[in-house]
Amino acid sequence: MSLDACFLTFLTEQLNSRLCGMRVEKIFMPSRDESVFVLRGREKLRLLISASTNSPRISLTTAETENPASPPTFCMVLRKHFLGGRITRVYMPEFERYTVIEFECKNDFFEPVKKNIVCELMGRSSNMILTDGDGRIIDAIRRCDLSGGRSILPSARFEPVQKQEGKIAFTRLSDIRILVSNPEQTLDRAIMEKVSGISPVNAREIAYLCTGACDTRCKELSAEEQKKLEDTVIRIQSDIKSGRCVPTVVLKAENKEPVDFSFMPITQYGSYCITETFNTPSDAVERFFSESSRKMRFEQKTRDLSQLISRLSSRIARTMAVRLKELDDSAKAQQYRLYGELINANLYRLEKGMTKFEAQNYYDDCKAVTVPLNPKLSPGRNAQAYFKKYTKAKNSAAILEQLINKDRQELSYLESVSLALSECDSISEAQEIRSELIRGGYIRRSKSALRAPAKAGEPKKLEYGGFTILVGKNNTQNDIVTVKLSRKDDIWLHTKSVHSSHVLICSKGRTPPDDVIEYAASVCAYYSKARNDKKVEVDYCPVQNVKKPAGAKPGMVVYDNYRSVTVQPLEVVQ
Repeated sequence: MSLDACFLTFLTEQLNSRLCGMRVEKIFMPSRDESVFVLRGREKLRLLISASTNSPRISLTTAETENPASPPTFCMVLRKHFLGGRITRVYMPEFERYTVIEFECKNDFFEPVKKNIVCELMGRSSNMILTDGDGRIIDAIRRCDLSGGRSILPSARFEPVQKQEGKIAFTRLSDIRILVSNPEQTLDRAIMEKVSGISPVNAREIAYLCTGACDTRCKELSAEEQKKLEDTVIRIQSDIKSGRCVPTVVLKAENKEPVDFSFMPITQYGSYCITETFNTPSDAVERFFSESSRKMRFEQKTRDLSQLISRLSSRIARTMAVRLKELDDSAKAQQYRLYGELINANLYRLEKGMTKFEAQNYYDDCKAVTVPLNPKLSPGRNAQAYFKKYTKAKNSAAILEQLINKDRQELSYLESVSLALSECDSISEAQEIRSELIRGGYIRRSKSALRAPAKAGEPKKLEYGGFTILVGKNNTQNDIVTVKLSRKDDIWLHTKSVHSSHVLICSKGRTPPDDVIEYAASVCAYYSKARNDKKVEVDYCPVQNVKKPAGAKPGMVVYDNYRSVTVQPLEVVQ
């Protein structure tokens, strides 16, 4: 990853100069791997520490993140030990990829004590460890007890990460012959294998500056290029020691999506990428991770809902398959009735002990029918047994049809919830869906849900051709659009045969022209399951033709006297 020891050196120096003497005013965790410290001193700052395996980092942030109503257990531990504490130092030991933040806090007797937060920023091994002044672990985001290795458990003594064997720190590299010892290896791979504290992007940049390519083999280096390599390494080492850096983020030229970041200018990508420089390392880190961390935080909040909907849908589908099979079996009800009647019609020639007999089916041109018999029962009892099977099969068929219809409605509803979940783009909208599932009994109601139920969000509002168009983004908003915000002469739209948002054209006594209806239909098609289709059929009618049946689930309605229009889905950014 790009947050190597070289970059972390500059970042730690910046944090030390900005944070020393500041007190912790608030602590919250927007996700299970991220902690935000609101600091007060000469100014008000927000320090973000992320132990995420995908984007570990420490930086100052200005991004507004949602503070969960129910804090995680680790957040409560942080508040207990560090709330009100003062930062005394931020440092990085021995050119390693972890940072230590020292605090002066108060114990239960209001006596000053030293406590530390160790931020290990090492990809999948990333962690955030809390220690006391004696080096004992208070707690960690990821507890682990590795046999023969480090023990990250409360009360255990904190042991620093072991250095990588066979590697030399980049700032101590003095003999470049170490790098070119394997002639078949490319120069950037040689730097990564022999040197610690430098990221792949910087290793490639060094190779590019010396040879004009990132994949030059060591045996192809000329004497001039080897001298250039030595000079480049010395120059970068000098910049690190003197604190000179140019925080740079590399972006794709086509869409400005972040690709890499570094403490020095990056030129290896040519016209494929552009670069953006920043005043401080922290600003560069925030620019690189801001969008990806927002998406990751949102995915963490919605993953359990997605898994729940998937499990429920699978379970209902399996149950419905079993009931459909039982319904097929119950189709034999008429056959059982026929057997019973044929036995009664032939009682004069039947005897106990018979296993079967041939009879003429007077319902089907007197065709021959073989009727099985239970030899242990008399002919009359055999007839009664078949009539009993007939009654049971007939009654179960009616019940099974009701249950199967209910299963289909449940699957349809869960499909609509899944569509709404895929459309939502904020944690508050996801919380609306969670509240809807709690009200529907799909999720057990927790105490926190009782204390702070999610408020229904505002439907998406668009303007076109002088008309206001409302779009519900989940079932709760769909009900608001269709039932609460509509007038009887407004135009209501929904895709035919597939799930979509409820869309409303607020007419205010006017008749919407065809172009407004087509525009609203295109929006409706975009916010539907058929978003990726080229042509989508959308139904529309006055709201007075739309009815919500009593007891129907959120977002479920019926409508009649409608017209249809075929449109292409249209994404609207407004």
